[in-house]
Amino acid sequence: MLANLFGYGGAVTLSLMTIPQIYKSYQSREMDSISPYFLCLQFLTSFFFLIYGVLLGKIPIIVANSISLCGVCILLILRNCHSVLIKDVKNANISEGGQSSSNETISSEQSILFTSSTVT
Repeated sequence: MLANLFGYGGAVTLSLMTIPQIYKSYQSREMDSISPYFLCLQFLTSFFFLIYGVLLGKIPIIVANSISLCGVCILLILRNCHSVLIKDVKNANISEGGQSSSNETISSEQSILFTSSTVT
């Protein structure tokens, strides 16, 4: 009984762990401070523990790591989309003869691209 209580407590905590980072990353559209190595290691950790939970048949481990894996995948997608958008905006800005370090241009372009992608 006590083991299950700690198991489900850990499952809930692990499941909620990535939600604040997903929210902050989506709102700020700034992903440079998140290490890609951290995301890859978190992905592998959740994946391995998910397989471990399935092999043991332990529901708290399965649920927690499934949700954690989804959160890490969302962060990886946001990071990759952000880096592609930044490269596209910088390349477009350079080809137009502008300076590539214009933060206002990048921010407005990102805002338009993110808004149009979330509406559809």
